[in-house]
Amino acid sequence: MRLREYLRTRPLAEDSLARMRDAVAAEWRSSTQRRRMQRRVALWAMTGAAAAISAVWIASPWFAPAPGLPLGTVSGVTADSLYELRAWRRDSALTAGQPVRAGMKLEARQTADISLQGGGTLLLRAGTRARGVDGHTLYLESGTVYVDIDPAYERGTLEILTPRGSVRHTATEFEVAVGTSGERVRVREGAVLVGSARATRSLTAGDELTQAADGTTQLRRIDSTDPAWKWVEESSTVPDADGKPVAFLLAWVARRSGRSVQYADAHAREMAEKTILHGSVRGLDAAAALRTAVSTTTLRCEFRPKVLWVAAAGTR
Repeated sequence: MRLREYLRTRPLAEDSLARMRDAVAAEWRSSTQRRRMQRRVALWAMTGAAAAISAVWIASPWFAPAPGLPLGTVSGVTADSLYELRAWRRDSALTAGQPVRAGMKLEARQTADISLQGGGTLLLRAGTRARGVDGHTLYLESGTVYVDIDPAYERGTLEILTPRGSVRHTATEFEVAVGTSGERVRVREGAVLVGSARATRSLTAGDELTQAADGTTQLRRIDSTDPAWKWVEESSTVPDADGKPVAFLLAWVARRSGRSVQYADAHAREMAEKTILHGSVRGLDAAAALRTAVSTTTLRCEFRPKVLWVAAAGTR
């Protein structure tokens, strides 16, 4: 009996039960709040990550916005020379005839030729990265581009944006280069406006403006037939001349080489305007295309310092 009485559990006092109930309730509330806080932290983390991804998507020029207005059409590329860079998918090689639209990120792995929507030509030198901004604006991240808009194209206009400013023009030939050492603008024909955060200045034919990474600038003169332009002549896609007069090809070659056509006499001009070409010279550079085409006629041509001289056979 004494053992049973010793082992018998005595009931807790009412105040002890109240304290126990309060302690259990407090622990339950604490653990519930911890679980809620953990869920909130996880939700905030996921939301923050999504916001960060969205911010990068919007801010980075190499994440694709929705396709926009056409800048032009790919007119002359060799296999694997011009690519559209994509953020989440494999880069896509562009082929002749494909449109180049605002928002597309471009990389020229070899020199590529684009026919502009408003008329004219845009060359991207190998190694160039650029992005179409809208139907008449291109952002040049790095590399070199050459713009040729003949005065005959009244609607032709293109603005080149760079990390330091912009280059605007109408009816001209010019080059813009962006590199780690700075930027350079060369004008072969016509005029451009070069804008920056500090000022806007006008450049005319023969001007070359260089701005170093430290902000210093240098202006010098460059001839339209300087060897620095040679890449343009060698890389340009020869237009389809089949069924067109010899004069058409002469004018194109002269322009791409920084020259004007000079006929020896009226007879040579008449022959060039009336002689029709047959066959294709596409795939050749400008000089080779001209030699091939003229070899089928009685005309002869010479590249002279400022002109492409054309004469009938036998004329001095």
